[in-house]
Amino acid sequence: MQRPPAWQDERRRGPRFVSGGSDAGDHGACLGYPKGERSSFLRVPSLVGSHSHPDELFEGRTIAKAATPSRPARSASEPAISWKFKGEALTLDV
Repeated sequence: MQRPPAWQDERRRGPRFVSGGSDAGDHGACLGYPKGERSSFLRVPSLVGSHSHPDELFEGRTIAKAATPSRPARSASEPAISWKFKGEALTLDV
């Protein structure tokens, strides 16, 4: 039986990543990526931990479930999206 190509074998195993990087120590890897507080959300020592747990740092509000679910309706036509870039009119259409 022939083995599948290496890239297919890799895909079956799932994603791979490096748990540390060149700045992992600066970003709190040795401390388990600690969460900061709302005031330190964007500061480097707690950046990774804070962005992994925003729901624990910022209050949200609970939205109650509707008594009857609503079915989204599809528009009769797609919107025309266009813009200008360097004097050229562009659209999403090819």
